[in-house]
Amino acid sequence: MPLVWTEGALAAGLGHTGRFAEAQAMGDACLAQVAGAGQPDALVLGGIGDAEFAVAVAEAAMGRPAAARAAWRRGQEAFRAIDHHFLVGLA
Repeated sequence: MPLVWTEGALAAGLGHTGRFAEAQAMGDACLAQVAGAGQPDALVLGGIGDAEFAVAVAEAAMGRPAAARAAWRRGQEAFRAIDHHFLVGLA
């Protein structure tokens, strides 16, 4: 499995610091790595949640609220799957 868990966290950090284009590009790249990869483990699910959060922040900042809400929902699903309740609430 790729290192999506580290890249997802980095993408989320980029989003939090206002580097929205980079956050979206890295988040999308992370999600593309795991697309169709079967059932990810908890570590990868955390990275997926982080990547979706990064995409959501970037989409919201760029004025695309529908895309942002969809990404936030996908991020919440990933965090919910690993019982990470704090990040479910944050996302």
